[in-house]
Amino acid sequence: MSYQVIARKWRPQEFDGVIFQDHVSRTIKNGIKKGRISHAFLFSGPRGVGKTTMARILARALNCVNGPTESPCGVCEHCTEIRAGNSFDVIEIDGASNSGVDHIRELRENVNFAPAKCRYKVYIIDEVHMLSREAFNALLKTLEEPPAHIVFVFATTEFHRIPETILSRCQKFFFKKISIDAIVAHLASIVKAEGFSIDPKALYPVARAADGSMRDAQSLLDQMLSFAEGEVGEEDALAILGVVPLGSYLLLLETMSAGGRREAVMEVDRVIELGVDIARYAAGLVDAIRALRLVKNGIAVQELLGYSAEETAAITALAGRFVDEELSGIFRIGSDLLADLRTSANERINLEMALLDMIALKNAPSIAALLKMLDEGGPIRPSAGDAKSAPANPAAEKSAPAKPARPAEARAPRTDEKLLPKKQSNAKAAPQGVPSDAQMRAAWRDLIKEIETTRSFLHFNLKEARVELRDRTLAIIFPEGGGHEYNSRVLDRAAQDFIKEELLKRTGFEAGLFVTSGPRVREEEPAIEEAPPPPEAEMIMNPETDEIKMTNPVVEKVRDAFSGKILEKGDE
Repeated sequence: MSYQVIARKWRPQEFDGVIFQDHVSRTIKNGIKKGRISHAFLFSGPRGVGKTTMARILARALNCVNGPTESPCGVCEHCTEIRAGNSFDVIEIDGASNSGVDHIRELRENVNFAPAKCRYKVYIIDEVHMLSREAFNALLKTLEEPPAHIVFVFATTEFHRIPETILSRCQKFFFKKISIDAIVAHLASIVKAEGFSIDPKALYPVARAADGSMRDAQSLLDQMLSFAEGEVGEEDALAILGVVPLGSYLLLLETMSAGGRREAVMEVDRVIELGVDIARYAAGLVDAIRALRLVKNGIAVQELLGYSAEETAAITALAGRFVDEELSGIFRIGSDLLADLRTSANERINLEMALLDMIALKNAPSIAALLKMLDEGGPIRPSAGDAKSAPANPAAEKSAPAKPARPAEARAPRTDEKLLPKKQSNAKAAPQGVPSDAQMRAAWRDLIKEIETTRSFLHFNLKEARVELRDRTLAIIFPEGGGHEYNSRVLDRAAQDFIKEELLKRTGFEAGLFVTSGPRVREEEPAIEEAPPPPEAEMIMNPETDEIKMTNPVVEKVRDAFSGKILEKGDE
C-alpha cells in the first residue's frame, strides 16, 4: 500500500475521536440515539477542524448495519465502503466546482431514487457557500421537503455567505478552533504511535503556527518528521516553520529594557542574515510584547497563548523589568510598525527605527514617575540615559548652605543645553535702578503666569519657587525637600537666560541668578484694586430713518429685472 500522510492516516473514525468538538458530536449522538435525525445539517467553522470528517462519521453512523447508531462498527460493508470513499449512496460534492444551477438540477433528479445498498442516501456538499444564487434557489424546495431516505450535510468556512432561506432549513453546528494544548496532546500521541522521538517543546511552535487547525498541524508534523534525523528538536521545528524562537524576542526585549541601542540593531542584522522575513519577525515581536503585558496584568498566558512552562517562566521574569504604561506604548509602536511594513520599500529601516523608538520610550520618564513626584514632593527618578547627568550626592546638595551670589554664567548647572532653546533678543530695555522686593515678586508672578501655556515644562518646575533680591542678584528659592537637585538640572544656562531676559523686560533691571533651597514661605497675594463700575447705560433716541441706508438684495433684483426705480420716502 502506498504511503498515507498523517492527516489522512489519523483521520478520526468515530464521533469521540474528533478533537475539541464535543458540543457537536454529543448533539448528533444524542439525536441518533433518540431517533431525532434531521434531514439537513450545516457544519460551519475554520479550516481543518473536522467538518468533513464529522460528515463522513455521520454517514457511517446512519448506514451501519447495526444502525442508526452513535458508534458505527467500522468493519461492515457499508462502513468500509464509506471509509474508502466508494459508496454509491454517500455522494461528496465540491461546491466550488459544481456551483452552477445545472448541477443542482441534476442532484434534484437523483434524490428521488432510492439508495442502492444503504439505509440513507447522504449528500455531503463541501464549501457550499460557493454555490450560485440560482443554485441555492433550485435547492430550496428539495431541501424543505426531501424524500425520507435523503440526508444533506453542508460544510462551509464562510457561514455569512449562506442565504437565510437555506439556513432556516438546516440544523446548524459551529465548529471551534482547536486549542494549542489539545493540538500538542494529539500530536504527541501520534508521534508516540508512529514510533518517533520528539522534544515536547518542538510541538508548541507547530501548534501555534497551525492557528487552531488540526489538519495544518498534522501536515507540519509530517514535514518535520521527514526533515529531522533521529530525535526531533525545537530547532528542527523552527527551521521548518521559518520562525524565530521566542528566546530571540525575549533577548531583544531584555536589551531594550537596558537601553542597548547598538545591541538591538545588531540583533536585527543577525536576523536578516538568517533570511527571516521581517514582517513575520515583527509580528512575532508584537506577540511577545502582548504576552509580556498580559503577564504584567496577572493573566496566565500558558493556556491562553499556548506557551510551554519554560517559556512562561521566562516571560514572567522579563515582565518585571517593565511597567504597564511602557508596554502599552511599545505595543502601539509595534502595531504601527506592522501597518508600515505593508507599504514599505525598505522594511529593515522601519524595523530599526521602531526599535529605537521603543528604547527611547522605555528610557523616558513615565507618567507614573511624574505623578509620584507630585504626590511625594520628591525628585523625578532619572532615566537610564540621564543617569550620568544626575547629581552624585543629592542629599549633600540639599543640605549645603547657599553660596554667595555670583554671576549666573558661573552658577549654570552642567546639564544638556538642548532641553530648552536659546532665545535671544536684539533690543534690551535700558537699565534702571534696583527694584524693590515687592516689584521683583510681582514681575516673577507675572512671568510664571505667562509661561503656564507657552512653556509648560518650565512652568511646572518654577511654580513652587519664590524669589528674593540679594545685592543685585536674584535668588530662585525652592522649598526644602521639593526636588531641588532635579530643578537645578532643569534650569540650565538657556533657561536662566530666558528668565533674566523676561525679568529685564518687566523691571528694567538686569540681575544675576542663582538657585538654592529654603523653608517654604507663604507669600501674600497683592491686593487687587477693584475696577470702577462701568457707567450706566445711556438711553439714546432712535436715529432718523434717512440716516439708515436700507439695501435689500431681492428688491435690487426686482428693480433690475423691470428697469424700475425705487421711490424713497418723500419722493413724488
